[in-house]
Amino acid sequence: MRAIWQRTPWGSNTQLDGVLMVDPVFLQELTKISGNVTIPDGTVLTGDNTAEFLLNKVYVDYPVSMQDALFAQVAEQAVGSMFSNIDLAKLTKVAQLMGSMAEGRHFSMYAFDETAEKTISDAGFTAQTPSSEEHPQVGVYVTEQNPSKMGWYIHRTSKVTRSTCGPDSICKRNACVRAGCLRL
Repeated sequence: MRAIWQRTPWGSNTQLDGVLMVDPVFLQELTKISGNVTIPDGTVLTGDNTAEFLLNKVYVDYPVSMQDALFAQVAEQAVGSMFSNIDLAKLTKVAQLMGSMAEGRHFSMYAFDETAEKTISDAGFTAQTPSSEEHPQVGVYVTEQNPSKMGWYIHRTSKVTRSTCGPDSICKRNACVRAGCLRL
């Protein structure tokens, strides 16, 4: 991550201590706590429409040349609002949000300092692949490798069922993934 950062025009002379990763779902939930975000054209993003705007509307309503800047503005305002007028109630809500969003893979942190990273990881904020033999997990990961932005319109479901368990306690599971049902 440091190497990538160093190759950017804005990062070449700036020390990177860690990485904070958030997605549109996290930003939407954050606006519920911290308040609405208003972009330069007057559009107001709330705790109900931010994710749809960032995952769909920005691609429909704005030219490509503006999209990255809009993402940056929304993230900057949402995170900035989190720290303005902070009190114990707001801090508690943000902490709860970070936990649930990290569990759902909408929020993740990584620090390059080993001691800090251990604390962050132990708190469940560093995304990791499941590795428990006692509680195995199956992950279904879908990545769009084209710029179509069709992901907003496709409803995906997955279901894992146990089919058989042998005498050696090794269980077989079936995983079914379905994509369809356009969301309009």
